[in-house]
Amino acid sequence: VLEPPGWVCKNAGELVLTQEILQILCRACFHIQHLAVPLCLSQGEQWANKSKGRMNDTPPLYTASVPVFLHYLGRSEGLLGRLRAREAVLAAWLVPDMFTTGQQMATASSFALRVAFPLAGRPVPVLPDPAPDLAGLRARIAGVWAALAGLAPESFAGAETRRIRHRAGFADLDQDGATFLHLFGMPNFLFHTSMAFAILRSQGVEIGKADFDGQHDYPHGFRF
Repeated sequence: VLEPPGWVCKNAGELVLTQEILQILCRACFHIQHLAVPLCLSQGEQWANKSKGRMNDTPPLYTASVPVFLHYLGRSEGLLGRLRAREAVLAAWLVPDMFTTGQQMATASSFALRVAFPLAGRPVPVLPDPAPDLAGLRARIAGVWAALAGLAPESFAGAETRRIRHRAGFADLDQDGATFLHLFGMPNFLFHTSMAFAILRSQGVEIGKADFDGQHDYPHGFRF
């Protein structure tokens, strides 16, 4: 019986999954999600549904939050995959009083939870807090991704007017769900995600906008 890396075959027809293969499967889920989300939310599909008399009844704040978080968490996982033998860049920063690359990625993933769960009317889950190194960040992103994927879209019904009380630095805020997502949650998630990208770029990691958003396409080596 063949034994690919990470698989343990006790006998024919029996398979035991190890931590390594589970990580591989998790990363595969990211790639599937990257393909599925844009298709599910495409304007063409929404138009087709409407033309058949079926309005898209997915709560708008679910559409504007969870799929976006999942997509960009997947993009961050992809950036981590580019750091073979260059893990030291996770400890780099733009200036000394800013977070490191690893801390920026960890903070972005925390924002995804801090935003999506209150919008769904659920408490923010407490997940393991691994070190912001390569293994720790991959484990953190996988945990956050799984938690977000478990949120039911219908739990976001009425989220626009749901009152959410939270802290922004040293400020105590009381916002409706729409304001919370659009003016606080998503901008902060993308801020820390962008800062991590900027640090990696400043450290000479060969990445571009296409690596950041998964939407653009440029010739190899094109930068601006």
